[in-house]
Amino acid sequence: MEKPVVILFSIVVLCCLVLSGCQNQGTVVSDMSSKIILDSHGLVKFINSSMERISDKTKGVESVKAGWMFENIAGRMISININVQFFDSANKLLYNQTKQLENMGPGYREQYYSPANWVLFSGPDAAKVDHVVISTTEIT
Repeated sequence: MEKPVVILFSIVVLCCLVLSGCQNQGTVVSDMSSKIILDSHGLVKFINSSMERISDKTKGVESVKAGWMFENIAGRMISININVQFFDSANKLLYNQTKQLENMGPGYREQYYSPANWVLFSGPDAAKVDHVVISTTEIT
């Protein structure tokens, strides 16, 4: 009775050792939130921001996703452009996208991340991204 238990235990240990060298080759997400520069021009207060590098080793796809959440501190109804710029380490602009948010009442505060408040930059130059600048300007 003891011999089958020892054999079974040995097989389990051997399988664990063999499989311990396996690596996940799927999607890897790296937090880069410390590489965000925020410029609100006194219109909004950024309450949260994030930037992550997304690598899918199986498909060879690289992308960078930058997101934000903010609160209207202007004390009045405002409409704004949110400009998101991705730069390399030499401060060369790699990608730029502008989103608009209209008729934000005083004290308006975003509650969660959604596609409306993030930008995804994909392609071969996405691997070069060093930092992101998120800025706001008022639409007059």
